Amino acid sequence: MPIYDFNCPQCGKVDDVYSKMDEREKVHSCGSTMTRLLSMQVNCNPDLQPYLDDNLGENPVYIRSRRHQRDELKRRGLVQTG
Repeated sequence: MPIYDFNCPQCGKVDDVYSKMDEREKVHSCGSTMTRLLSMQVNCNPDLQPYLDDNLGENPVYIRSRRHQRDELKRRGLVQTG
């Protein structure tokens, strides 16, 4: 479940709450109904910066993206861990 910010109108506290996407209200510990806040923050992971990977066997390869890394591992019969 994603984490959303909920605001309590009674005490003014804002809490991070695990919530389903369709849940717009939660009951706060003070008994008031909290409402979900609209978040403008977007979290995304940027793609990899190109690098030379010499750990893939005898032939090092210049990795250009995450997709290229996955394809190269699959082609070589390797599995990424960690």
